[in-house]
Amino acid sequence: LGHDLAWDGNVGTDGQHTLACSRCDHTEKADCNIVNGKCSVCGYEQKPAGETVTYLDRNWDETNKKVVEKLETAQAAEIDSNTVSLEGGWYVVDGNITVNNRIVVNGTPDNPTRIILADGCKLTASSGITVNSDKALVIYGQTGETGILEAIGGDNAAGVGGQSGAAGGTVIVNGGTVNATGGRNSAGIG
Repeated sequence: LGHDLAWDGNVGTDGQHTLACSRCDHTEKADCNIVNGKCSVCGYEQKPAGETVTYLDRNWDETNKKVVEKLETAQAAEIDSNTVSLEGGWYVVDGNITVNNRIVVNGTPDNPTRIILADGCKLTASSGITVNSDKALVIYGQTGETGILEAIGGDNAAGVGGQSGAAGGTVIVNGGTVNATGGRNSAGIG
């Protein structure tokens, strides 16, 4: 017989909770299902914004008809390999991180999800990033512009954007390098 696994009743740590077999002593870890910053199974809360991170902001100066760059800071939570949902607010990629599940952006145009790609760091979203039509994502780099986002969409899913025929939301790339590859019949970004 296989294992009959269910949540063991304890709040998870580091984005994972424990599943226990009802017939034996077998246990295994499972990724938390983060919805609105909290696991819908065990109650684990995604790390709040913590470290101060610098980023390069760019805006269009309509008067002088040029892009103006300004170094800014933000309190940002780190994205880790267990990240599956990003609320409105600031996040940083600080290291070489691979997320195997599709990341869902829940930031809105009024409170977008903002990702800072730290210099020398890379986020690989191997199942892509969902930005639905009513959501917003802004990607920033740092002064060296060496941070990378690699997003690969699955079948009928954009690398960054909509999936299964749904329209994508607002995606603004303000810095860093974004390599987005759409799945079959899908855009890289869109």
